[in-house]
Order: sequence, then structure tokens, then C-alpha cells
Amino acid sequence: MAMKILHSSDWHLGKHLFKRRRRDIIDFLTWFEDRMREEEPDVVIVAGDIFDTLAPPHEAGQWLYSFLGRVQDIGTTIVLVAGNHDSFDYLELTQGLLDSMRIHVVGHMKKNPREALIPIYKLSDVRKARRGALDAQQSLPNTQNSLSTQRALGGVGAGLEACIPAGIVAAVPYLPESELDITLKASVEEKEREVEEHMQAYYELLAHEAQELKKERGWDKPEDDVAIVTTGHFFCAGSGSLTNDIRPLHIGTLVQIGVNVIFDEIYSYVAMGHIHSKKIIGGKQHIRYSGTPIPLTFEEGTKKKYILVVEAGANAKDTQVREIEVPRFLELVLLEGTVEELKAGLEKLVAANKRAWVDILCTETNFAGNLADELFPIVAKSQVDILRCRRDAFLTSFHTEREISQEELKHMSPHDICKEILEQQKDKLTQPIEKLLSCFDEIANAVEEKEMSKRRENKLFDENYEEAEA
Repeated sequence: MAMKILHSSDWHLGKHLFKRRRRDIIDFLTWFEDRMREEEPDVVIVAGDIFDTLAPPHEAGQWLYSFLGRVQDIGTTIVLVAGNHDSFDYLELTQGLLDSMRIHVVGHMKKNPREALIPIYKLSDVRKARRGALDAQQSLPNTQNSLSTQRALGGVGAGLEACIPAGIVAAVPYLPESELDITLKASVEEKEREVEEHMQAYYELLAHEAQELKKERGWDKPEDDVAIVTTGHFFCAGSGSLTNDIRPLHIGTLVQIGVNVIFDEIYSYVAMGHIHSKKIIGGKQHIRYSGTPIPLTFEEGTKKKYILVVEAGANAKDTQVREIEVPRFLELVLLEGTVEELKAGLEKLVAANKRAWVDILCTETNFAGNLADELFPIVAKSQVDILRCRRDAFLTSFHTEREISQEELKHMSPHDICKEILEQQKDKLTQPIEKLLSCFDEIANAVEEKEMSKRRENKLFDENYEEAEA
């Protein structure tokens, strides 16, 4: 019987966008819970970047553990692996407790390959075993009821070994060079080749051990159709370009890796994370990125987001994948144009009565007024918030020796612009560029905070979305 998987990745809990905390991920987790109840998967795999930073805010942890607690009654096994944004130790902090609930958290690479192998059982049989364990609890003395209930709900000692096997997950997190024992090489090419070789050897070892586990448990008969699947969090060759938000918080192994090299043909599905768009890798239908469930940047604002429903058996050629589009809980909108065009765009967003964050670029070079005074009153007392308001006239009002395209200017921050000017005037400077940039950043941040404070005081910057989620 095929193993049913819900594949997601790159949740980035605790993500900020222009100093605003992303809370629409809470809406996604509620929606994802509903999909779990509807699809009834044997296992959920979240392939890395659970959190957005190595030290996530406490509320991000609350969102995750609240979700994990709510879905316990479903009976689905959950596998969470670390990504390059995650703290490996932080993720594994609650591993002992979560293991008893059939929630498997893998932060570090497992040197003992058997520790990376997670047996998955058919959900229907897991539920029967849990019901049987709960019924048996009634005949026990009260002093033993608590432990019996925990085992029944978590699966520990609940007779899972007698359940119908669905598959084995070889759980592989993000692999930094430090955990791969990469030696210092003379060239980047040599180091990249060694990374690829170490990763290939590890995936081959896990595939071999998974086959041995199937034999030991008597799951290797053709009629059992037991799948062996794995996870990965890195940039596969052929997966396209990286987005601006993919940041190497851990150093190493973010090079392009050839999937034809490292993934053993034994794997009937490979659940990938790290790339923010859904992708099929190398033309192989069973090797996929699910992408982020919500757009993380304004550049991603127009892209559809998905989770993947996978039916995987013993053979990769029989694996079937179905996409479920994730609804948009918060619109991220890039508005570009003249003042009148911007006003019309904002009015349209307000009329739609949807939550929206807006990044504005005014291209009207002869506009001499205060752009904020023109635009912010339009969104007052609505669900639309303007997070950034820029003027093309300002961006093009300086001269540089090298030619800078309009497209490049749009994505340059004030810090980048200041650095560009200072670099070209460095012969005339009496202070180090780093010191001048630091002073500029301090002034720019102070001005930004003052402007934002003024808008809030004048009730021109609506905080309804934050209040609704608090």
C-alpha cells in the first residue's frame, strides 16, 4: 500500500518584512491543519527552514508547538528537518518529548544512519492501535492510566509494530560543511566536488540501511509496496535561480548539487526544501521542491503557492503527486507609477477589502509634494498597510561613474546608494567608508522611526491587522 505524504517546506516562522512580523503564517497553519484532517496522510514532511532565524522570537515557537498540539488527534506522523535558517540545537531541544508523540525533529546530521530512519505506518492502522490502547487503559489501575494514555496517543507501546507498514523516511536536514567533515581545499571547485561526494555517500548509506531495515522487519515483499523516501535542504542543479530572500545563515553546502549524482534510485520520493517555488528537479517527477506556503517577499507576491500530496510506493516510477494551491491570507503588492496611478491602485486595494501590504515606487520625477501625505490617508482605517514608499526621482538624483540601470536602482536600499557614492568619492574622503556608512545608517534609521511614529500618531498608518492577530 502506497505511503501518503503531505510535503511542505520553508515556513520561516517569525519572518519580518520591513520590520513588520509576518502573522499570516498563523492562517496558513490553521489551513494546513484542515488539509491534514481532509487528506489523512500517513506522514507530514516539512523540509527545512521551519523558522526564519537562528534565534526565533518566542511567539514563533508558540505558533509551531500550538499547531503540533492541535493535530495530535489526527494520528499522522510528522517529520521536521532543519534548514539553513534554523538553529539545529533549538529544533532538537524538545526532541525527547516530541518523539513520544510521533513528531520527529532532525536538526543535526545523524552519524549513526539508523537514527535517521523513521518507520511510517498506515494511518488507518495507527488509529486502530490507538483505540485499542485507550480501551485497554480502562482495565488498568488509576496510577497507570496517565502513562497508558500517553502511549496510546503517542504511539509508544501502542502496538505500532503490528500495524501495516507504509514506508521509511530517511530524514536528512541541511548539511553544513562542518557536519560533512569537509577538508580545506585549494579551490572552490575542489571543495564543491568534495561536498557533492560526501552528500552522495551519505544518501547511499541511508538508502542501504533503509533496505536492510525493510528486510529485518519483513517489509521487503513486493506486495508490501513499502516506500523509501528522503529529504534534502539545498540548491539542486536545474532548480532555477535563487531569490533575494534565500540567505546563507549557515555557511556552506549552498552550492548547486546534481540530483543525478547524489540521490540513489532506491528513493521513491525526495522531499526538498530551500527553493521558494515549487519545482520538479531534473525532469524527475519524484524529486520536488514544494516551495514556501506564503510569499515571503514582494517579488514573490504574484506567485501561487502550494503544498504537495504524494502517493509513494516501492518504485519511483509509480509515485504520484498532486498540488494543492494555498489561498492568499495576506496580499503583498508592488505598486509603481505616477502619483495618480498610485492613488488609483491603493483605492482599488481598499475597495477589495483584503489584507494587503504595499511597497510603493513613485516614478513621477516632477512631483514636488509630500508623497506620504498624498497616499497614507487613502489607506487609513482599512486593511491595507503601506510598508515602504519610495520616489524614483530621489533614486536617480545622484550621478555615478558606472552606469546603473533603472531596474537595479529599484532594488537598491538607501545604504547601497550611499555606499555607491562613497566608493566613487573615496579619494576625497577624510574618514573611512565603513564609519561614514555606519553614521548614515544611524541617521536613516532614526528618520524612518520618526516618520513611522508620526504616521501612527496621526492614525495614517493602520494597525488593524496587527490588533486582529494579537
